Amino acid sequence: MEQKRYLELIGRYLSGDISTKDKDQLMQWVDIADENRQFFEEMNTLWSASDSYEEPTIPVNTASAWASLEQKIDQVEDNRSQGTSIQREAKVRKLYTGRLLRYAAAILLLITGGYWAYKAILQPPVSNFDLAVHSTSTGQQETIVLPDSSIVILNELSTLAYNLPFEERNVQLTGEAFFEVTKQNGKTFTIEAQGTTTTVLGTSFNVRAYPEEEKVEVSVASGKVAVNEQKDEQKKVELIAGQATVYDKSEGILNKTIISNANAWQTKQLVFDNEKLGDVVINFERYFNISFQFSDEQLKDCRYLGSFSNPSLEDVLTALEFTMDLQVDRNNGAYLISGDASQCQ
Repeated sequence: MEQKRYLELIGRYLSGDISTKDKDQLMQWVDIADENRQFFEEMNTLWSASDSYEEPTIPVNTASAWASLEQKIDQVEDNRSQGTSIQREAKVRKLYTGRLLRYAAAILLLITGGYWAYKAILQPPVSNFDLAVHSTSTGQQETIVLPDSSIVILNELSTLAYNLPFEERNVQLTGEAFFEVTKQNGKTFTIEAQGTTTTVLGTSFNVRAYPEEEKVEVSVASGKVAVNEQKDEQKKVELIAGQATVYDKSEGILNKTIISNANAWQTKQLVFDNEKLGDVVINFERYFNISFQFSDEQLKDCRYLGSFSNPSLEDVLTALEFTMDLQVDRNNGAYLISGDASQCQ
């Protein structure tokens, strides 16, 4: 029964019909174990992949569908015990749509009102294309060479999926990745991530799109990219090297901006050129997965100049205290920055 509850929460999350309380409960479950997060990321990827299907209108017996789901879960568990189940721990898997998408369909049935059931359960698949899936766990990164020779460096707790053969040059991303896309006779390369589509010809850029975060970020290192909202392609921004965009999921707004050290997780380099301390600590929060607080909001306007190579948290905190005459203390799970703001105006 508990498993069925979380399957339903995943469906509600993906459809956007979930309360704050239920979302918090789901994210707690996701964070409990790497296996939970892995499964959650795969469902996000499969949901994104489903956008290419057309939606029919049919009546659905949801009680019967959930009974079918529970039976499928039992079958998966039986297969796992016999060593023939889907190995979610594998870095690369080829998953037939006729099997796994029918399973995902049942999970999302209550929310989608029959669309998945019709396409993936009641009807046989139109084609058995292969879906290649790469996933990383906590603290793990993976370098992927795609069939077109493009390179993707996948950050921790992320999933990348694409169809084989790789003719359309389209991938689905959940999490964070740095892309080095090769040019191919003017053929575009697209990344679908948490309600956004990034389109390029050949360039390098970083995409951050974790489902539990409220925003999607795209930062360009070289070349030019276009980013649009999937629901409304008129909402679009074009970016060149050094530029970035932030997509607010709840508001559906794309804002052009500049994000420093966007791919620091990959380069292990943090560089700050006279930046506001408020912006600097955001970089530290992302890099070390921690949070900062300020005893005085005016401290955020203090300017910081410095760089770190393969930094440790201790190095960073020591540098802040020594170079800016600040004090950093642990406070209820966060780091509190204190000091005299008038000294750095």
